[in-house]
Amino acid sequence: MGARSAVAGALLLVAATTAAAAAPNQLPHSWPRCRRRDHNLDVCLQHAIQVAIPQLAAGAPEFDIPPLEPLVVNDSITINRRPGRLSLQLKMSNLYSHGLSAAKVLSVFSDLDNGVIDMHLTLPISVMSAESEVEGTILHEPVRRQNGTVNITFYDLSGILVVSGRIVERDGDSYLDVNYSRGSILSLGGLDIHFEPLDRNPQRSAKLNYLLNNNALALWPDMREALENTHADKFVNIANSIFKKVPLKEIFLSDDHPAVVAGPTSVLLFGR
Repeated sequence: MGARSAVAGALLLVAATTAAAAAPNQLPHSWPRCRRRDHNLDVCLQHAIQVAIPQLAAGAPEFDIPPLEPLVVNDSITINRRPGRLSLQLKMSNLYSHGLSAAKVLSVFSDLDNGVIDMHLTLPISVMSAESEVEGTILHEPVRRQNGTVNITFYDLSGILVVSGRIVERDGDSYLDVNYSRGSILSLGGLDIHFEPLDRNPQRSAKLNYLLNNNALALWPDMREALENTHADKFVNIANSIFKKVPLKEIFLSDDHPAVVAGPTSVLLFGR
């Protein structure tokens, strides 16, 4: 939710976490709920989302939500970097994203009447693994076509996600239908690429990884766009698999009810 898609993916998933449930049409008792008209709603949502994210690491089978750790992406990505000192084609398939459940929610801005949630998150570390094929030229060094596996590690990703939808009425209840999302990276602390050829030739592997990592940031702009596009639709589908099943009245408390964290010891949040 690696790279921009990892953040975008994590941010989109965060929108979904406000609605994940232990049973259809219900929230689990361990998840905080907020009042829609509370003047501290965004602070309450920030806390509620932060509590919910790690609990989705194993998925939510009641809503057909796959595990976050790792998140199976499946789609194929081709990154083409041409021309220049780095002329490279990197093909990746059977993608897995690791680390999304460790996302930290820094802030939330919401306009629920218009179906908008704007979130700022960070990922301390995110890893994308995939089957891959690489070929090209790096600093005039030819890289002949090689097949293998690749692990790309992203450090200290920070990003913004805007998720919007429309409130629809069904069987007397209101639901949120998510139909738009836009994610953007604010910063990337570092990037590490490790490619393991199928022939496991240590000399070839060491040379290729040296060349890739010394030019990794040149690949980042192309990688960011490709990964964002790959993850976005998947997380919108996850969000809708929840929001379309859980009515808003089960996600948010009535305006005259204090927001609570249920469980063995209930904690009042912004209560009256």
